[in-house]
Amino acid sequence: MLESKIFWIIFLIVTTIIDWFVLKIILDEILEKRKSNLFINIGTLIMVLITIIFIYLNMKPIEKLLIGMFLGLILYNYSYDDNVIKISLICFMFWMTMVGLEALSISIVVFFNSLNTTVDVLGNNIFKLEVTILSKVLLICVIPTIKGYRLHLEIKSKEFIYIMIPIVTNIISIVLILSFKMSLINDSSIQNLIMLLVSILLLISSITLIIIVGKIIKSNSLKLENEIMKEKIESQYRHYLHIQKSQMKVRKLYHDLNNHLLCIENMKDNSGDSKKYIENLKAELKDSCCIKNSGNMILDIIIKEKINICNKNNINFVYDINFSKCSFIEMIDVCSIFSNLLDNAIEASKKVEAIEKRNIRIIGNIVNSFFVIKCENYKLNKIIKKKNKLISEKKDKFLHGIGVESIKNSVQKYNGNLVIDTLENNFTVHIYIPLR
Repeated sequence: MLESKIFWIIFLIVTTIIDWFVLKIILDEILEKRKSNLFINIGTLIMVLITIIFIYLNMKPIEKLLIGMFLGLILYNYSYDDNVIKISLICFMFWMTMVGLEALSISIVVFFNSLNTTVDVLGNNIFKLEVTILSKVLLICVIPTIKGYRLHLEIKSKEFIYIMIPIVTNIISIVLILSFKMSLINDSSIQNLIMLLVSILLLISSITLIIIVGKIIKSNSLKLENEIMKEKIESQYRHYLHIQKSQMKVRKLYHDLNNHLLCIENMKDNSGDSKKYIENLKAELKDSCCIKNSGNMILDIIIKEKINICNKNNINFVYDINFSKCSFIEMIDVCSIFSNLLDNAIEASKKVEAIEKRNIRIIGNIVNSFFVIKCENYKLNKIIKKKNKLISEKKDKFLHGIGVESIKNSVQKYNGNLVIDTLENNFTVHIYIPLR
């Protein structure tokens, strides 16, 4: 059977079909189709036919590969709707992978059959059959791997290049080393050049892998930071919702109790001490419910809570906020913006030893169709900006600064802008949110 030409013709047709249709399946998984599936299938069959013709014309393997790659790129760039560079990179990586898998299969067959030379696998024999079957099985195994990673959802063109570089360089290195081992190149100067090229390729691969690992670490760090930020905002929101419920109960109690006190006050035969006691109670109740109405109850509660903290720490707190036209800002973002602004200002003010310099001033007004917030406070520590981020002097630099990032995220949600001015002893935050 292995000596039959018909067998090898059929075998060649089958393996060529596998090569092209595995590439087609991978492209289907990664890219969006521009043409119909029937059109792409017919185009792929034409590529199979052209490849078989090239083989029977006794073209050199490298010429066959390059022409096949070029025609494939024309077909698939016309058939799929994506970046030309990305499609070309995927096709190129596929062909390099196919060559690498064939080289790997040759090495495996030579090792397990204890062959003296790799030339034995080049003829029409059982060894060539083993190499081809093994390489095609490995190639087919690429399909579930691609589907598992779902590259079309997660990888952009730039990221794809980073992933492709180490894969392609390693595959080329394997092919060059195998060619060296098979003694296909006898010129010693070319052999030395090949070893130099392999060393350079492996170095490029290593550098790229370091970059990829760095990006993964950075991505995980940002993911963790976002999770902490989200949890902090939700925690603040739950806290102020709880205070809001308590505040509503206090207001109802104030309303009822105040009426009772008025009745007692108007009763006959009230002594002077009783009247004084009633007046004191009314004053305390009024003080506990006296929150300047900004137009948002959650904001009023936040302001009230921060005033209490400032009073305990001898911080002079001045505020004037008109929130009446900002109902489009969600409550969770109100918490994020104002809680973090005031928390940062209070934290900085606590470090100021001179009590007369412990000042926080926050103003929010409507200016030219913008809701403008200005928060300023006195500071002691030096503020350093790096890549538009504030660098803290604290030991835990990762966790510090999340408050500012949280404010930025909430402001950008409404197409707003945040500007930070860091003068010698003054820290000022300006927020501009366009009104809807």
